[in-house]
Amino acid sequence: MKNIVVKTLFCTGVASMLNAAYLYFIKKSDFMYLSAFFQIFLACAVINAGVHLIQKIEIKHMFFEYLTDLGYILLVLIALGFIFNWFNYVPLWAVAINGAIVYILAVVMAMVRIRKDTEELNELIKRRKERNAKS
Repeated sequence: MKNIVVKTLFCTGVASMLNAAYLYFIKKSDFMYLSAFFQIFLACAVINAGVHLIQKIEIKHMFFEYLTDLGYILLVLIALGFIFNWFNYVPLWAVAINGAIVYILAVVMAMVRIRKDTEELNELIKRRKERNAKS
């Protein structure tokens, strides 16, 4: 549960920054509605809960797992885009790219964390073997 909350907050922060950058640099707008932050938070919560459930299903090929995740993310973003009228302000392609960027960043961060954890475990195993060899 804690992991989902952390991922949701990360997703909300990154997606909000990307949305603000799009509005500022592309749309030349100096403000973003406060309700947009709550809508982005809701989207991130639904996405992270769904991706968590999807990852419980064992998919043999990593490519298809990522493709399934991205497909689910795009479906949620399109559905919420129509519900919240996002497409009056931001085009569909921008919402899709925003979702893909946030997902790719999350996957890269997870891979870095997994690599770091693996290196720590390997180091602990190596130390234990050295200790057992000495005694």
